[in-house]
Amino acid sequence: MHPKTLISIDYLIINLKGDLTPRTSNNSLDFELHLEPFGTKTFANKNLVKYKGEQIGFILSNPRSSILDDQLNQFQFENHVFYSKSLTEIRTIIYEFTDFYNLEFTAINRLDIAYDINDNNGYYRDLANNVTTGKVKLAGRKKSFSTHNELVKGVCINNGFNLGSRSSTKFLRVYNKSLSLEIKEKQHIIDFYKANDFENQNVWRFEYQLNASFFNNLKAFGYDKDFFDISGEKLKLPFEDLTWSVFDYGALINLTIMAQKNFFELRTNTGKSQTNKEESVRFILDFEYLLETRSNYKPLFVKLKRTHVPSVFKRKRLAKALFREYCANFQNVTYIVALNRVLDEINPFDGKPLKHWFINKMSFYLAEFRQLEKMNIKFDYLLYKEQNNLFIE
Repeated sequence: MHPKTLISIDYLIINLKGDLTPRTSNNSLDFELHLEPFGTKTFANKNLVKYKGEQIGFILSNPRSSILDDQLNQFQFENHVFYSKSLTEIRTIIYEFTDFYNLEFTAINRLDIAYDINDNNGYYRDLANNVTTGKVKLAGRKKSFSTHNELVKGVCINNGFNLGSRSSTKFLRVYNKSLSLEIKEKQHIIDFYKANDFENQNVWRFEYQLNASFFNNLKAFGYDKDFFDISGEKLKLPFEDLTWSVFDYGALINLTIMAQKNFFELRTNTGKSQTNKEESVRFILDFEYLLETRSNYKPLFVKLKRTHVPSVFKRKRLAKALFREYCANFQNVTYIVALNRVLDEINPFDGKPLKHWFINKMSFYLAEFRQLEKMNIKFDYLLYKEQNNLFIE
């Protein structure tokens, strides 16, 4: 019998690109940004984000370092959001936020995946002791392993362990969550347990922290998706970027399986010189079982050496820059020729020329140039229409 297991995201930071400029002055989606008095070491601006009156996180913008893209933003969710909303609801909030503020969801900066289980048989505590004493080995390269011990009535009791380094690609925390909630009560997690009919008795948490480097060139195989190369030829590639696809239990479980490999693989200790030749020890969390029972989406994550999909975002930035120069230089034909060349390229995500996207952005950009950049623009739409099809072969 498989013990009941709760799966959740516990921490999430995502990278967004754009100007963080509202699409309209009418905030119909009820988002509010409140600028904090101080930024961070990396970003000059820190805004508290409210969604329909609820504080859901912070967005950081305006990088201090010239090495970082000046349009990089990072969104960090409040912890309670992951225990009060479904993954689908969180995905929808991010979609609405990026749509309203003209942002593109480009990457995951950090993701913590948590599994909670009632450890009534003392499996986790015994596991830490077995690793410490050498009864059980861990496969893979050399890595840090530390335990959390407490003296209770003079007896040393293990209440968790860490594996790896917080600053590395992946880091594992295993600890007594019930004890943690007694020390620092988090009502939203207790309510999460109650909502899922989960008893808060000797709950242990298995939690992976996956950092930005873990997601570099990581693709999700699982959906067929149409892409187009620069010449417009249709390509059939069975992968997608690992951004929106992460909001599914199947994705979280498969990411955990990937993180386990050569990192937290348990082996018996019979004295063999090569740990990987020792017999595997079954872990209490059966990820294959969880994958079968928690999701219909079963993506396979693969590291690619190269990115085969052209960057649409860079083309859109170039188009906006050319349009700005076109307007600032009294609709000089030199800039419109270059702009037309960019807008004639195919958007790989919908198969249409970029000019279809640009038509909907023109009026917004003109308003931005006039209001935010204080440009005195008298735009001649008839002249633009005449120049719209000018190219230099």
